[in-house]
Amino acid sequence: MAKGKIIYQNWIVDIGVDPGQSGKLQIQSDLIKPDKQVVSAVRKALEQLEPFEQDFIESYYFQGKTYREIAKFQNRRISRIEGLHRRSLAKLKKYLARFVKERFDIDAEIGSDCIICSSDYKEEIDKLIKNKKKQETWKNIIKILKEKYQIQIKTPQVLIGHQKYHLK
Repeated sequence: MAKGKIIYQNWIVDIGVDPGQSGKLQIQSDLIKPDKQVVSAVRKALEQLEPFEQDFIESYYFQGKTYREIAKFQNRRISRIEGLHRRSLAKLKKYLARFVKERFDIDAEIGSDCIICSSDYKEEIDKLIKNKKKQETWKNIIKILKEKYQIQIKTPQVLIGHQKYHLK
């Protein structure tokens, strides 16, 4: 880890990974050993991420690299790295939600800012989205949402994002 940097996501960092030194998770002796169930749940959640998301998490949280360093290494703009960060954490939150609920009796607020998730008609809309055929466009669903549910969606990316991150 680089000197002078504070890594604030201790729920990840405390598992003691340094991918630069080894490919396996190891508990660092100078840390308080975290609960084995938590470590296991975080490991499983990390394994579910895409390889480039895992690389980001390892670089940012475990190695302490900055957005600028990661962007330079990956030859990407910093804004892309920020988006990758947001999406990676959202996925981890989603993957850990059940564990957190069972273990700590805390409901994770997944999708709380999603217009569809906050709708009273979420289940009906989810069925519409699930029943959409691959070759169909989103135009018909957007029209139904506007006319039947009074939900204004200007771009299909909202529906695609909901489908990708919030549908179970």
